[in-house]
Amino acid sequence: MPEAVTGGNTGGDAAAAAAAAAAAAASAAKPWYNGKITEADDIAWLTNRGMDKGALEDIAFKAVKGHRELEKRIGVPAEELIRIPKTPNAPEWKDVYTKLGAPADPTAYKFDGIKVGDTDLTPALQDFFRKTAADLHLTVDGAKQLAQAVVAQSIADGEATKATQTANLANEKAALAKNWGANDAVNRVVAQNAAKALGVDAEVLNALEGSIGYAKTMEMFRQIGEKIGEDKFVRGSTRIGDSSIMTVDQAAEKKTALMQDQAWVNRYLAGGNEEVAQMKALNTILVSAGR
Repeated sequence: MPEAVTGGNTGGDAAAAAAAAAAAAASAAKPWYNGKITEADDIAWLTNRGMDKGALEDIAFKAVKGHRELEKRIGVPAEELIRIPKTPNAPEWKDVYTKLGAPADPTAYKFDGIKVGDTDLTPALQDFFRKTAADLHLTVDGAKQLAQAVVAQSIADGEATKATQTANLANEKAALAKNWGANDAVNRVVAQNAAKALGVDAEVLNALEGSIGYAKTMEMFRQIGEKIGEDKFVRGSTRIGDSSIMTVDQAAEKKTALMQDQAWVNRYLAGGNEEVAQMKALNTILVSAGR
């Protein structure tokens, strides 16, 4: 009868398997570089990059990839490398802007040579450009280019506005002259004298013209002039249009007659107010007609 198989070596095999498992576990618990890399900085470098654990194939892949990326930057100075911060408000952005050329001190922005017409930029305007450039982290040259572009556009806008205003003024003068007809020249005298009599200077006149228009302003002062008697020296006996305003020929005849009146001439030379005003009105009519 065959001899039964017994488990005489079973205990030894189990012990060997346990010992092998323990050795494997102990080996797995140790990092792959154990005994090969001992410097703390090197170990920290591997740990920070996740290369201290895992299959050696994966670690090798990471090492190759990192080396390839490094090769792309070989020969580039460190000061030319820029690390982009991860958040928009990170304080590290200041270093980025500095490396891109933005000055640390806003007073480095200069705007010499930029003029509005023949005038240098005012200190207030320079401060505006300087603050804007600093807020936008511009380079010194970029800030100057910005200022030049803004000033140029402002001048262009001003010239366009002036051209429009000039055209509008010419149209209003033409319309007013058509409306006043033959009395145009003398009506202007009445309006101008009324404005002077009321102490309205050129600045106020310009403001009125800009607000209500040239034609309405002149017509308003013409009406005022008639009411306060500023038209009495330019009225004649012959009606022209709707008003009895003196014509240019009548003004010439009147001036000749007055200059032949010695008593009137004496009062005029003595500075008589009425005589001076009368002569001024006559001369205005004549000058407006090129006489």
